[in-house]
Amino acid sequence: MKKLLTGILAGLMLVTAGCAQKSEPMTEEAVVQMVSGDMKLGGVWEDETNPKLTVIFIETGENEYDVIGHLEKSDSETEEWNMHGKYDPAVGMLSYQDGEYSVRKMTADEEIVTENEQTVTGNFGKIGEKSISWQDSALGESKTLKLTDRDPDQTLYERNGPKLRLAIGPYAASKLFREALTDEDKARFVKAVDGQIAVGYTPVQVIAAQTVNGKNYTYLAYGEFVLSGKQETYVIITVHEGSDGSIELMSTNLLDVNAPKLLDATTKDSMFGAWEIADNDADGLIDDEVDDAFAKAAETMDGTVGNLVPIAVLGTGEKDGAKTFRMLVRGTDETIAPNKALYVIDVEKKADDTCSVASCKPLDLLAYLLAV
Repeated sequence: MKKLLTGILAGLMLVTAGCAQKSEPMTEEAVVQMVSGDMKLGGVWEDETNPKLTVIFIETGENEYDVIGHLEKSDSETEEWNMHGKYDPAVGMLSYQDGEYSVRKMTADEEIVTENEQTVTGNFGKIGEKSISWQDSALGESKTLKLTDRDPDQTLYERNGPKLRLAIGPYAASKLFREALTDEDKARFVKAVDGQIAVGYTPVQVIAAQTVNGKNYTYLAYGEFVLSGKQETYVIITVHEGSDGSIELMSTNLLDVNAPKLLDATTKDSMFGAWEIADNDADGLIDDEVDDAFAKAAETMDGTVGNLVPIAVLGTGEKDGAKTFRMLVRGTDETIAPNKALYVIDVEKKADDTCSVASCKPLDLLAYLLAV
């Protein structure tokens, strides 16, 4: 703050000196009064010399903000910041100690790769009602940002929408699921996703676990993404809980209803690796109509896959006048291994109430766990 005040004070002394010979330079106390005080940071700010450097403040509480920084270096490379901080009116500054910085690049195959991830520190200092300074350990020189009239949601969508684009297909995402979470499961999940910006998660179940230097837990969750035009889809999230009680978010991957990762044929190892499919008790119904349709359809199966328990309706649709449900189900396949597995099952319900299973394939769970 001392360096910031010194710079502002020097600038104001030059201005007052040029305006009139009798003008007295502002004291440091007067400068403090000017740069301190209440300030609403919410909205989109951009660098006064480079409009490709933008910062978005999302208010999460009184004087508290999630902050997203973005520098577009080229069509295929950006620098990204994610921070959280509280604005202090006494000094006119928002500071952060554990911000996240990374460089994101798009490959020739349109895959996003992340490089140079690091923890950063910095601050935003009030200069005027619509002007702030930004200092950051990864930024280099200090920047001056000006408030724009751009809409934060629209800006986020324009910037990030293509990265979260979902496959086009016959199914629309459905928010129908069986919740089966202990208090410990919920607390672990909430702590792991704390600080995730512009997305809301609803945890559904722990679907798999693995013991390694503590324990890994994989959750099925429902995600509502502001970054993608407020799209909604299921998400597979892996969380590590250390033996010391520490919680770390390991990976987040979309379970796209129209493009799930499936296995046509498999073995126990390729299905599970060292993971054990969780066997949760879930109270309540997904939906009376869906449960009824699924029960009737399951009776028509050949019996290879049994002990089926619906976890979630990934999506709903219509085909030739029949209602269709794509479901994530837990069950066993005795011909492969007498262990629990996860299956994606397509159920059709015709107008005459006849129900059948159109497809039943194991979910390639490891593909979601290994991807970043």
